[in-house]
Amino acid sequence: MAMQDLQHTHEEMIQKLKGYGVNHGFAALGTGVVVVGPGAPYSVYPTSFAAVDLAKAADAGIIQRRKLSGSLVLDIYAVK
Repeated sequence: MAMQDLQHTHEEMIQKLKGYGVNHGFAALGTGVVVVGPGAPYSVYPTSFAAVDLAKAADAGIIQRRKLSGSLVLDIYAVK
């Protein structure tokens, strides 16, 4: 993936996550990425992003890792 394409993907990820609000984050699920938010116990929404996109955004410092715990324990990624 070219640097420009990667930057565009990161910008798309940030805009999508901001659109969901502060109580939401990305989580890798298999090879894909979902948005996780409040619900009973959590709401999960599919995205068009790949898990590799999430890892690259985290490595670039664009998003930060948080631990979500309760009835389900997940590493989620949120906008810095």
